[in-house]
Amino acid sequence: MNMNEIAIIEDPGTHRIFNINLSDPSAVVARTMDGRVIESEFELPADFEPIECVLRARGITVWGRVDPTTPTVKRRFRVVSSGKHGAEGAFVGTVFHDSAGNVVSHVFDMGVSAEVTH
Repeated sequence: MNMNEIAIIEDPGTHRIFNINLSDPSAVVARTMDGRVIESEFELPADFEPIECVLRARGITVWGRVDPTTPTVKRRFRVVSSGKHGAEGAFVGTVFHDSAGNVVSHVFDMGVSAEVTH
């Protein structure tokens, strides 16, 4: 294939990119008294695969790949400030709250907490 040719994808697949806002107050299920460890729970397709976490205006967002046709489950994520206990689960990423790196949070996927039946 030369530089001017573009391959056509016949079947783009079923996966989509999806995002969740870990700072959404309605999703928070647990926090420490000082607010330095926050755990949030979301209903997501069972195959949700975290790709990246970023700090946006409304808080920490996790982007992931999903097949929206898979059954949904309740899944928990934990945000832990640097130096605090609670760094458990599968590491998703780190976000810097300022350009100097003075405030840093780490995001962990705590896994499926419950099956969802509708």
